[in-house]
Amino acid sequence: MSGALALTAPFFAVEIEAFQPAGGSITPVLGWGMVPWGMLSLSTVSDGATTTIRASDVGYRTKATDPGGVQPYPPIVAEAFQITRQLQINFGDPNQDWSWGSVSLANDGRFDIDAGSLNCDRRPVSIRRGRKPFSESRGIFTDPAYTDMVLMFSGIAQPWFLDSTVLRVPMRDASYWLERPYQQSRYAGTGLLEGDASMAGVAKPRTRGGTATYPVRRVKPVRVASSPIVYQYSDGPGTVVNLYEGAAEVFTYDGDVTNLFLGAPAPGHYRTDNAHAAFQLGSEPVNEITCDVTGAFPIAGAISVLPTIARYILTEDMQLPGDLIDLVGFTDAAVSFPYTGGIYFSPDDAVDGTTAIFRVLSSIAARCVASRTGQLQFKALRALSGMETPTYTINLLNCASVVPVPMPAVLDPPPYRVRLAYMHNNTVANGSFDGLALDTEKLYAQLQDKFVQHTNGAISITYARPNDLAPFGGAMLIQSEAQTVIDEVGTLLCARGRIYEARIPTDVAIDADLGDIVRIQYPLDDLRYGRLGIVIGESFNSADPFVTLRVLVSSAVGATLSGPFIIGIGRIGVDSIA
Repeated sequence: MSGALALTAPFFAVEIEAFQPAGGSITPVLGWGMVPWGMLSLSTVSDGATTTIRASDVGYRTKATDPGGVQPYPPIVAEAFQITRQLQINFGDPNQDWSWGSVSLANDGRFDIDAGSLNCDRRPVSIRRGRKPFSESRGIFTDPAYTDMVLMFSGIAQPWFLDSTVLRVPMRDASYWLERPYQQSRYAGTGLLEGDASMAGVAKPRTRGGTATYPVRRVKPVRVASSPIVYQYSDGPGTVVNLYEGAAEVFTYDGDVTNLFLGAPAPGHYRTDNAHAAFQLGSEPVNEITCDVTGAFPIAGAISVLPTIARYILTEDMQLPGDLIDLVGFTDAAVSFPYTGGIYFSPDDAVDGTTAIFRVLSSIAARCVASRTGQLQFKALRALSGMETPTYTINLLNCASVVPVPMPAVLDPPPYRVRLAYMHNNTVANGSFDGLALDTEKLYAQLQDKFVQHTNGAISITYARPNDLAPFGGAMLIQSEAQTVIDEVGTLLCARGRIYEARIPTDVAIDADLGDIVRIQYPLDDLRYGRLGIVIGESFNSADPFVTLRVLVSSAVGATLSGPFIIGIGRIGVDSIA
């Protein structure tokens, strides 16, 4: 560690945005004994305005030349806080890739009124780490510029909790924004396409994706009117590619109209209103009605590439603020993974936004992960070639320890086979088929999904009881594309994998984010000459000068030499880091 770095003192600065609801008011609380007399505990705000609560662990003040000028960060962080972030490597696991933690601020009375008149739920929160340089001439540690601090965590606050001594603020990443119902469009029950009074408050069906050649299969539309016989399959525009009664195409198409409640098709015929994802039958059906369809976003329009579907689920359907999503990353992902897909949710599904995103991205073995800056990013885990350039190398020169931790049980021993569901059947047949139904359609109608798979014969021979990973996915619609994905994923998962926890000084670890590639060169297992790995987890405690990184290393990547192996050099001590 350099002498310059040793003559600095690390500290943390916390910023929490709070909101004053319209119609409320704040009674200013004057400081006494902790800040100059007459200073308010928080800046006064008007109705419907926001303010920022600032705090630090040892005290900090920005410079006059910083954006916003001088801002105090009083030393009221009451307890050491910990932030944990993770990236799931089991694509069939619906648990999301969360970042979470909590910060506690000392309450000496300053928050007694504010906690009731303000709220921080779903408001930005950030933690920055800085170093105070030592002034030899003054004999004190001085405050650095705000721009010299490093962002450690950016996320969203959950509802705070106040007791007599502490204001606790739980923190989550931007995925917290998605934990609310995905299908927010509801029938008004006012007639026509809004259904009759009995449908008031019922969620509308929602279809996103599909193409005329590869539609979303066997969607069960919602009947919104009895006379005329009108069905709806999405809350945005769409098209009907195939219409089935009892798995048979027995209705003749009569074209598209703008109002299904004027006139009617002849018996045995149907017509559509594509602008409202609806269709009308000319006669009462005897068997179950299903259809193959496409579904567009009301604003973004027709989208069929899965990474882009995920993007607009976030921004349009779930109204995620634009600064909480890495739009460039999702745009690039649509070029790298241009796979056709689609999803459908019936009114009975009652899923939240995280589940909707999981159904889309798990189908291409990808995840939605929050970056250190707080943006949700697209991350697709694939086997490394061994030629990637790592962010940095973890070795005896810059880490305190590297220890193995257990792999998920479903991946240890490694699976000999991985399977990907595609062409999901959204309505499994109830057993009633029309006599004209084709055998191929009847067979498909009784299955939930079709599957592609990747197998590794060597794993079957090497292990007495290798795992057989449960199928995942379902949103892909083209077999060849699904096979490409499962082969890429199988190369990563159908191999010996290990997870290592490396304790690294914070100043070093900060340069790597979830999904980044690092090299581990350490006297353990086959790491001696260097192995590339993927960062899948991070945990740091404000009282600890080290960050713990979780790194996935797979034998699918050959050993890569990163220079001469260094031995006999002691590890960095905690005192020299702090």
